[in-house]
Amino acid sequence: SSSIGVAQPVAVVACKRAAAAAGTTVNDLLMAAIGGGLRIYLKDSLPPHARMTAVMVINPRPQTSGDRGASHELLHSQEAISNDGCDVMTGFIPLEVGDVSSEDRLKATAANLRAKKLSPEFIISYQLLKALNCVCGPRGVTALFSRISRKFSTYVSNVVTPGPAVSFCGAKVTKLYYTTAPLDYGVSFNFIAYDGVITIACAGSPVVSDPQYMADCVRTALESMLCSTTA
Repeated sequence: SSSIGVAQPVAVVACKRAAAAAGTTVNDLLMAAIGGGLRIYLKDSLPPHARMTAVMVINPRPQTSGDRGASHELLHSQEAISNDGCDVMTGFIPLEVGDVSSEDRLKATAANLRAKKLSPEFIISYQLLKALNCVCGPRGVTALFSRISRKFSTYVSNVVTPGPAVSFCGAKVTKLYYTTAPLDYGVSFNFIAYDGVITIACAGSPVVSDPQYMADCVRTALESMLCSTTA
């Protein structure tokens, strides 16, 4: 088992406002915060122009029209909150972890993510993985990912959740967060938006002995960007 770190939540509206002011997306903002957080955590061990690569979970399946805007009682409204699930694939994203300002880090991250979105890389990779699964089965896909994952340092995931707060057996769920095992990656980050706030979680690993400090570093970097973009 491994420990996890959970940073204090950040308001979704603040992230949307900052992203709009910078002409980017909330995803750009969060990915840039990871780069800044890694820079803070690793301090002087990173060279000024350091780069890292993150593996990001992507769902190529379009979202359904299921209503996530209303408040629901969990287990009692499965039909109302259900959807088609996801068809998970991964994308390889360069992270800006150099010694740069918050504004420059966000600009570089947004440019990197835009280039990836316009590239056919995701679709081609997705189709190749489907073909490999048909030929070799799940074991072939797992073996491929086990080999590829050794080349990358960071794992990032976000999960679609109910927007407003939900309840469980009549009791309001006040906090919601999750994390994933870092597997063969150096560090794993997870973001979840729930009840108006975004929560950052980080899983401990052999190379991250203090996941709470790591999560706090990412939040510190995010706060810096929120201040710089809305100043």
